[in-house]
Amino acid sequence: MSRYAAMFESARADGRAPVMAWSVVGDPTPEAWLDVVDAVVSAGASALELSLAFSDPSADGPVNQDAYTRVLGKVDKHRTFALIKQVRERYPELPIGLMTYANLVYTPSPKVFYAACAAADVDSVLVADVPVHEAGIFRGVAAAHGIEVVLIAPPNAREAELKAIAEQSQGFVYLVSRAGVTGTEREAQSPLASVIGTLKQYGGPPTILGFGISRAEHVRNAIAAGADGVVIGSAFAKLVTDHVDDPAALATASAALITELRSGAGL
Repeated sequence: MSRYAAMFESARADGRAPVMAWSVVGDPTPEAWLDVVDAVVSAGASALELSLAFSDPSADGPVNQDAYTRVLGKVDKHRTFALIKQVRERYPELPIGLMTYANLVYTPSPKVFYAACAAADVDSVLVADVPVHEAGIFRGVAAAHGIEVVLIAPPNAREAELKAIAEQSQGFVYLVSRAGVTGTEREAQSPLASVIGTLKQYGGPPTILGFGISRAEHVRNAIAAGADGVVIGSAFAKLVTDHVDDPAALATASAALITELRSGAGL
């Protein structure tokens, strides 16, 4: 059983939904980032969705872009995967996924990239700027290295696209709460139950809702609409901005956010 399958099975048995935590690896510093990871896992984060520093994160809004900028030039790919491997050694059963961009996968090559993911024992890779009809170019090399392919389901996708996403995504489907880029400055919209229903109709893996999830009511609305869990991203990046010079306060605030969202949503 994959780590994702085990996570969802455990959540269903406990009557809860997974809350994933997103961050840019090494933000604001490698040491502070590792402390934040420890804090959010201790507070009940079910999985990590991580990004590598990148100069042009087109799916990310200003808050997340600031996170990438803080890390650029300070934590290279080699150090990034070394940090992920440290997290894996600390948490052998924790699902760890990467959300990245095609340029990073192709530099120097998909084979090298997915081999690095496998060496760090990453579970999945989501390439944010590659739609489902182009995802096949990564599927073979990902499978060869034991990495699951996660796809994004846009809120305005047509049935044929949702069918392809359901059939090709592994681990989970990343369901976008609204059109546009990430960010807490725009409210998460109630996800379309019909979109989730269509994904399930075609046998898709569990759905995780992202983009703009920052309050307990967002989590409640997501679960009520049929989502199997949520991922919190920009809210964490904003905490780094607020506490960039106080690592202890950052770790405390990050843990408190996970606790608030889980308890406020009855999770």
